[in-house]
Amino acid sequence: DGEPTAIAVFGDSVPAWLLRDAARAFARRDVVLINGANEACDGAVALPLGRDRREAELRPPADCLEWTESYPATLASFDRPVDVGLLVIGQAVTVDRLIADRWTHPCESTGWYVADVRERIAYLRDADVEPVIALPARFGERATFVVPDDHDERMSCVRTALVGLAFEQQIQTVDLDGLLCAGDDCEGRRRHDGIHVDPEVAGDVLDELVDLTLAAR
Repeated sequence: DGEPTAIAVFGDSVPAWLLRDAARAFARRDVVLINGANEACDGAVALPLGRDRREAELRPPADCLEWTESYPATLASFDRPVDVGLLVIGQAVTVDRLIADRWTHPCESTGWYVADVRERIAYLRDADVEPVIALPARFGERATFVVPDDHDERMSCVRTALVGLAFEQQIQTVDLDGLLCAGDDCEGRRRHDGIHVDPEVAGDVLDELVDLTLAAR
């Protein structure tokens, strides 16, 4: 039909800041990006309380909607059907979460999160939107202002859980680790805080992410 591929991007500040910082340079005509990302907001339903490396509590901001509200609103904001729902998620699960009154490491349990993402996949499919999971990248060393020193182990457990879910659900993945930790350099494109893409390279990273997403279809 010649129309550009409509990709709704869901997730927290990692995709939100990427879209914001790349917007000025983004001139592609083969895709339209719909921003469904919100800073510090994973969108998980009843997200358990988190804590950072200093044991300070992490709560979503007041404007953070659960995905059951935000995803339909994002899809409805576009004037034609959305083709792909790109889930740039998983960062929020790397910190300890309070599950059944116990602080729980992600390598102990991600089942609660996988169940939530499984529901998101089902919702997108019911809406005739193809779900694609962007596997989260390892953090750079500067990320230790939030995540504990064992963040590589934590992220490995989260990634493994999401890979397993993608296999179970037979959906495609794209790997942010290849974009943000190429050659095991997890600093080069995230020099500021080890988590968010540096504004100077946001345009390049978004281009590459879009190319991977289109190739995955």
